[in-house]
Amino acid sequence: MSSYKHVLVTGIITLCIGYVPVSAIYFLPYKTLFKADKTNSENHPPVVKIITPAANSFFNWNSSMEYTIKVSDVEDGESEQLEITSNEVFLEVMYVADTSSAKNYVGKTAQSHFESPGLQLFMKADCLNCHAIKTSVQGPSFQDIARKYPKTPATIKTLADRVIDGSSGVWGISAMASHPDLTQAQAEQIIQWVLENAQDPNRNYFSGTKGSFQIRARPATEKEGVYILTATYTDRGIKGRPQSGKNGLHTIMLRSK
Repeated sequence: MSSYKHVLVTGIITLCIGYVPVSAIYFLPYKTLFKADKTNSENHPPVVKIITPAANSFFNWNSSMEYTIKVSDVEDGESEQLEITSNEVFLEVMYVADTSSAKNYVGKTAQSHFESPGLQLFMKADCLNCHAIKTSVQGPSFQDIARKYPKTPATIKTLADRVIDGSSGVWGISAMASHPDLTQAQAEQIIQWVLENAQDPNRNYFSGTKGSFQIRARPATEKEGVYILTATYTDRGIKGRPQSGKNGLHTIMLRSK
């Protein structure tokens, strides 16, 4: 039942108005009354849906495309009710020149891609609060970081130390907050994923249930191409079992005009 539906609850509320009982009819949200107990119950996977753009719709080259994502989870709640915060939801935007290979990505390939430990940790951390993949925000873009640093064990360890301890003066005057909740191994997995993936010209990542992304200019050597959008959310799991979180995703394809 949708969280928009409400359960009519009739209660007798005794108010101190001359000691006369007053009957009151009031409404409580359905999910407030019957929300699943995360301590003992099974964790249900979230349902993720890209609302806009519509699947198999068309895009214009060299333009901006807006997107909207909705997430529903039995235990966590609804993104539209702000029970799931916007920065917990992610969107991957991937350009594919070969339309035949694009069909292979939709489905199992997309699912296995998002099961990467480094990407999972990246999405759970607050990386995209201060950084973006391709553009500078408060901190440098991950693309610039990947260009600057070689993917060596020593470099990965150094960058992971900075993530955990925080740093300042490395990229201008901006300081990076510390992340003491991450282990050394987790921080290194995040760094390794960034160094391996941030320079991919055909992939970008965004956080939030609403936003926009840029469509590239029409390639001179390609007659057509497609964009594959994959929205994903990993739920909070069962209380006391941090590894019990389940992932939901929705993948759609956009075609060029």
